Amino acid sequence: MIYDFKNLDDKDNFKTKNLDIIYDYILIGSGPASYVLSDNLNKKNKRILIIEKGSLNVSNKIKKKEKISLISSDNYNIKKNSRISALGGTGNVWAGVSSYIEDFEMFSRWGKFKKLWPISHQEIINNYKKLDAKYGFKNLDLLKNSKKTDRDNKVIRSRIFFAPSRPFKFNDSKHYKNCDLLINAKVNYLNEYKKVPYIELEDNITKIFSKKIIVCCGGLETNFLMLKSINNKRLKNAKNKHILGKYFMDHPKFQLGLAKIHPENLNFFRKIILKKKNNGFCYKGISLSKKIQTEKKLLNSYARFEKYLLIELIKKIKKNMFDFSNYVRILKLLYLEYFNKINYDEKYKITIYNEMIPRINNKITYKKIKNKDKFFISYKFSKIEFETIHYLINTLIKKLGLKLQKNFKRSKKFIEKSLQDSSHHMGGTIMGKSKKNSFVNQNLQIHGVKNIYICSTSVFPTSGSLNPTMTLCALAVRLANYLNKNN
Repeated sequence: MIYDFKNLDDKDNFKTKNLDIIYDYILIGSGPASYVLSDNLNKKNKRILIIEKGSLNVSNKIKKKEKISLISSDNYNIKKNSRISALGGTGNVWAGVSSYIEDFEMFSRWGKFKKLWPISHQEIINNYKKLDAKYGFKNLDLLKNSKKTDRDNKVIRSRIFFAPSRPFKFNDSKHYKNCDLLINAKVNYLNEYKKVPYIELEDNITKIFSKKIIVCCGGLETNFLMLKSINNKRLKNAKNKHILGKYFMDHPKFQLGLAKIHPENLNFFRKIILKKKNNGFCYKGISLSKKIQTEKKLLNSYARFEKYLLIELIKKIKKNMFDFSNYVRILKLLYLEYFNKINYDEKYKITIYNEMIPRINNKITYKKIKNKDKFFISYKFSKIEFETIHYLINTLIKKLGLKLQKNFKRSKKFIEKSLQDSSHHMGGTIMGKSKKNSFVNQNLQIHGVKNIYICSTSVFPTSGSLNPTMTLCALAVRLANYLNKNN
């Protein structure tokens, strides 16, 4: 049953039917994690409620999103469309790009080699395999090719990324036919009464109780909800509150610009650029080898190459229809491609996606200012992130014959100004075995709170270097299995 909390009749109907019951599960948020989790939960004789802050559809108004205040001018701005309030969450704008987290990305590599994830890499792999094509992931293809693409030549390695031609959209309301779906309903606080958890809605009147609550509302929104609840004297039994909001991570990216390729390496680059494959697209990212990363204590950041071809020329033609030189260039490129001839003027657009270290000073904080909730995000690159960027750029130039444009500068200041948000928000409620250094345990349960769980990228102890959606969905499958067994 779908209830619209903005509709007075729906609101009254929901309260009349459901406020006197205790749900078996309440899932906050309706993005990819919530979708996969609800799909894998045992629903037999269970009452499940999904709560979505937005409506059924993404509107232009929602896409604009609210601005997030930042604590200092040194930070990199969060994209406005990073936070989608609608059925399906960020799955509405997700391009479908996926890859697998690597085993060594679950460890600390910048100091003492120590595992930071409380679950094994094999567990995640096993759950990847359960995320079949139903959700738009090509996990088996990626896993089969992982060893083949790890062409470690002591300096660089390539890694496969895949995207379906039609990304799976996690916004099918029919999926929730065996659940109650409450839309346009913002959860204000989480709390518990005699170890029975409940949520308080924004109207400050409605309270809904459940045997178990799972927070699935995105990397940023999860932190906001938890910080707001605890700072307003809810969830008093939660342990390790001081760690909440800390170890925030992203994959800030920046453009190296257009670069020419040395003729000897053209065939190599043609193998790694975006290509159509079966019912999707794939490309290979170029990283430093594991050996170099280990020896130099660097990160697994990678470069993505996109061929500068027809699309950019067509854009130029649209700006100036009478510049016939661009038409000539298009005909030349089509001829070279058709006859598979080498184009010695071939250019590539290069984007570097950066892995981040989990640092305690990179954080989200909360304050109440003039009776309004304010959230602040503060994060910046460490010395190791910059060293990784410089080493990777130098390697691309020396080993692959790249010729960068003159306007690109390798200075720290230039790179900082060039960094952009990639909407991969992680950390803040990190998981771990010990209550001393984590907010949730290996089963994603909040330390000290018996029946509230978090299934969000906010639980990631490390960021890895890839889009986190597939790994998050693997955690959702794992959590569903755990809840099914322990219910």
